Formats: sequence, C-alpha cells, structure tokens
Amino acid sequence: MKKIRNVLVIDDSKLARLTLSRLLKAEGLSVTEAESVKEGITILRSEAIDAAFIDVQMPEQDGFEALKIIKNDPELKNLPCSMYSGDLSIDAQQAAVGNGAQAYLFKPATAEGVAHVLKALQDNIIADDMAGFAPAETPDLKISGIRHAQQKHKQALVTLDKRTRNLARVINYGQKDTEAAVESLFEQLAQSKAELEALKNSTQHLAEDEATIQRLENTLSALQENTRQQMEEEDLTIRRIENDLRSQLNKANDNLRKATKVALGAAVVAIVALIVAIF
Repeated sequence: MKKIRNVLVIDDSKLARLTLSRLLKAEGLSVTEAESVKEGITILRSEAIDAAFIDVQMPEQDGFEALKIIKNDPELKNLPCSMYSGDLSIDAQQAAVGNGAQAYLFKPATAEGVAHVLKALQDNIIADDMAGFAPAETPDLKISGIRHAQQKHKQALVTLDKRTRNLARVINYGQKDTEAAVESLFEQLAQSKAELEALKNSTQHLAEDEATIQRLENTLSALQENTRQQMEEEDLTIRRIENDLRSQLNKANDNLRKATKVALGAAVVAIVALIVAIF
C-alpha cells in the first residue's frame, strides 16, 4: 500500500486542528487543514491526500456525512480515514467503523494515540483497542462504577468485532500472501476468543449490577416522591399558619380600633365636663 505522507484534517475547531496537526507533523507528515466537510471534500478531489482525520460533530454536515461521501466516491472510497472526536461513546465508535472508518481517535489526541492510528491506516486495517488512548475516567459513585464496568464489557465486544472485520479486510484486499499480517490477526482472534469466554463469565455479574442500578433508581424515585409530598404538606402548613396570623392580626386591629374609639369618647366627655365646670 502507498506510504502515507500527506494527511488532511477536517475539523471546525481551529484549536483541535492545530493540536492534531502538530502531532501529525511530529510524525514527519505533511498536513492540510479544512474547517468544513465541503472544504475537505474539495481538497480531497483536487489534491494528493493519503489519509484523512475527520471530526464527528460539525455544523451543516457532520463527520459521518463526510465519510459517506468519501466511501461512495469511486475515486476516494479506498482513502484511509479516521474519525477524530470528543464523543467517547461506544455507539459513536461502532457507527464510525460501520460507515467505513478504520480508526476513532479521541480528543484530546496524544502522540501515542496518533501513532497507533497511523499504523492502522498504513496497514489498511481497523485500529484495535482504541479505548487504551481515551481520556481517563475516575468514577466517584457506585452507580458510575457499575456503568463503567458495563462500558468496558461493551468495548470488549466492539474490539472483537473490529478484529473479525480485519480478517475480512485481509481476505477482501487480497493480502492472503502476507503471512505476518495473517498470523497477527489469527493471534488477535485467539485472544478475542479468550476474552469472549471471560465476558460470558462476567455476564451474570453485569446482570446483578443492572439489578442494583434499578433498585437504586427505584429508591431514588421513591425518595423524590416522598420529598415532594413532604414539601406539599409543609407548604400547606405554612399557608395555614399564615392564615391564622392574618386572622389574629385582623382581630388585634379591630380591638385596637374599638379601644381607640372608647378612649376618644372618654376624652370628649372629659373635655365637655371641664367646659361646663368652667362656665
């Protein structure tokens, strides 16, 4: 396969393009940048590009649309492509491989991750074990820990799928005579078989974890409902107290008005009596 020398980076973020470009140039590659899918496709059709790194989330057209255009173009369909994104979900990785990408490079990119992807693109295989280059996550709660275990379980299945696809690529691209590549792939498949057996053994634990999550979520819902009811009762009690206070205040005002009238009447009588006494 032709050696990769010229690489295109398609990303609407200038900072992301700059970061990845520096890492690619450190690998001795020439880098061309595009800030949109439209600009990137134009460059691919007019310049000699050996591989492309494509951001997933972009305005107007996203990275998967760009990948679809490339793979449906007779002149570009064999171009090695890697998605480049901050979306760490397994679903996004599966969508990338399913649409023809050979790798999924996580943001922020690292020198090790870039080297791993470039080797896969150069060898024309799907990059394996990209999870090892993802940003570290430290679950703080038990639920986060359980979901993290489920994520690892799903990632292992994706890895198995990638290795199977790689074997198919070797056959489809007529590389049967490349003994080293075939031997490596069979070793990976043997490893995947062992991992799959381990995953089967862990399925029961994952089911228990899911049941634990459900119980915790039910408990949380019950607490939320109880809190809501308590707040409603407290609000009703507050309204009752406010009404009682208003009633008492009104009575006090009435009594004050009556007392004031009586005092004024007594004062008038006293004044009249004083006037009579004088005259």
